[in-house]
Amino acid sequence: MKELKPRERFERAIRREPVDRVPTLYRFKKESKEKVARIFGINNTGTGLKHDPTLELRLGNDAVLYQIGINAEFTPSRSARPGTATSESATARAGSRG
Repeated sequence: MKELKPRERFERAIRREPVDRVPTLYRFKKESKEKVARIFGINNTGTGLKHDPTLELRLGNDAVLYQIGINAEFTPSRSARPGTATSESATARAGSRG
């Protein structure tokens, strides 16, 4: 089997189809992430809006998660505010899942 791209790997695994290897996703608390990053010589381990995926990609993650919320000092952009096309389409998609 040829080597799959990360997205293909996750999609196939979710559909229970054959994959070249098990998809990986490592998550760290801030302190652990900084320690592991130092081992690989990576200095920038920002989180939230300053997130730098260098460490996750170096470890071979097939997915990179961005946590944006209470601890991320996040201010929604104009397109994500209630009443805009972007937020309405996201609401419609979420409602169609249930």
